[in-house]
Amino acid sequence: MNIAFLTTEYITEKNFAGGLANYLHRVSLGLAQLGHTIRIFVLTDNEDEIKYKGLIVHRIKYAPFNHALIKKLWKTVNMIRGANALKAAVLKQHDKEKIDIVQAASYKATGYTLAQSGRMPVVTRISSFTPLWREANGLPARLDDILSEKIELGLLRRSQGVYAPCGVLAKHIKKIAPINIEIIRPPFFQDLENKDQGLFEQTVKGKDYLLFYGSLVRLKGIEFILKNLVKILSENEKIYFLFVGKFGDESVIKKHAAPFENRVRYFDAMPRSRLIPFIENAKAIILPSMIDNLPNTCLEAMSLKKIVITTHASGFGDVIEHGVDGFLINFGEDKAFLNIIREVCRMDNNTINAIGEKAGKKIKEMFSEKTNLNAIIDYFQYIINQWNSRRHNARRG
Repeated sequence: MNIAFLTTEYITEKNFAGGLANYLHRVSLGLAQLGHTIRIFVLTDNEDEIKYKGLIVHRIKYAPFNHALIKKLWKTVNMIRGANALKAAVLKQHDKEKIDIVQAASYKATGYTLAQSGRMPVVTRISSFTPLWREANGLPARLDDILSEKIELGLLRRSQGVYAPCGVLAKHIKKIAPINIEIIRPPFFQDLENKDQGLFEQTVKGKDYLLFYGSLVRLKGIEFILKNLVKILSENEKIYFLFVGKFGDESVIKKHAAPFENRVRYFDAMPRSRLIPFIENAKAIILPSMIDNLPNTCLEAMSLKKIVITTHASGFGDVIEHGVDGFLINFGEDKAFLNIIREVCRMDNNTINAIGEKAGKKIKEMFSEKTNLNAIIDYFQYIINQWNSRRHNARRG
């Protein structure tokens, strides 16, 4: 198949190292290795075509439009502009060489106008759902939010197929609109080449610590952690707590840790080569999301045989067996959260390693590269067959 992926972020671009970019790279690389032609269409600040690890990356030059007249509708206007830029690039390529199917990211409605063109089947993968993200971050719904979120939902309605990596978001979306959403788990594999131990060895080597890494925002549970940080540190006298990610003001974390700030370390977002040693040597990974979509951080930590403490709302309720290969809480349950951390901090290394081994095994079984890539291929082929059948019947009619 000749497959195109539409996205607002990819790992070839500066500052794009989030979950969507990493997921897309893993899937694209796996599909390419199975013999499919993969084209990534990404909105960025360049206009060119590059090859990256056997993948073709179409970089679409795009700058958000800023004008006083559209200030109150900035997100809506630029979402449509971004979708139009991607549509134009895909159709131009399609005229040169037929594209069999397009996968659009739901984030920022990347396939909104292409799905309406009727030129090829468009499948949308739900990478997030903005209304839930906005509400979790405590943000109001302005007119711009309402309209842009309608466009995001409109993409799901226009698509020939929609799938999600877990049932959490599918359940919420189905309450709003009767959309058929398939559940297809992503393939997961680790690239552990070129690990950089330097920063880890200089800072926390030899210390017992708990680790949070990723986006240090309310939605990811950062406020929940900070609220409980003093109790965590006071009840577990030898434990350090590490935060890795973009936060803006380290003093906010230190303020919440007082009078135990000497056992708190904050690191800005770092390259994955430096981050891996911090994950591998943590006592446990703390990722208590308010709402999430099977985050890459959890998959990565479990695959590295680490204990993960997360929430049912993260999408891991049907992955982790509580107390066996990780730990689950309902978001906001302070007592349960503190009890689990206390339990983990008192575990001996044999117990920690045993849970970690089970976590690694679970990820290998449930997120097998071969099995889950084949599931995606089968789904794409089903959508293509349905598309061709409808077109054939329309011509006959």
